[in-house]
Amino acid sequence: MRTSLVLALAMSATLGSAGCGGKGGGASEPSGASLRVTSIEPTSAAATGGVPLHIHGSGFIAESRAIQVYIGDAPANVLSVDSDTELQVEVPPGEAGKAVDVKLVFDPGGEIKLPHALTFVPGN
Repeated sequence: MRTSLVLALAMSATLGSAGCGGKGGGASEPSGASLRVTSIEPTSAAATGGVPLHIHGSGFIAESRAIQVYIGDAPANVLSVDSDTELQVEVPPGEAGKAVDVKLVFDPGGEIKLPHALTFVPGN
């Protein structure tokens, strides 16, 4: 069973059922209703990467969660978890003109995927 919910900035997060897949398959259902992403900023970044991406939501530090973030298929360096509602990652290099998914993997907690949430632009 898949459930979609619309997030701020016309993004959507796709949350799948627990046990429905792993890294290569569908997403796991986040534990607790408080784990969510409401927005990211900026929504575009230079293809050279290296800029911070701010991710807003809730439940980021509940249950001493480990957090991994992927921009497209590339892992992003988690710079800081500022609070239960904000974290920052470093955007890796990407292909100019390409919109990519932003995926957060929480352990425990599951995955949240923001389809086409970040667009790489030319420049630095």
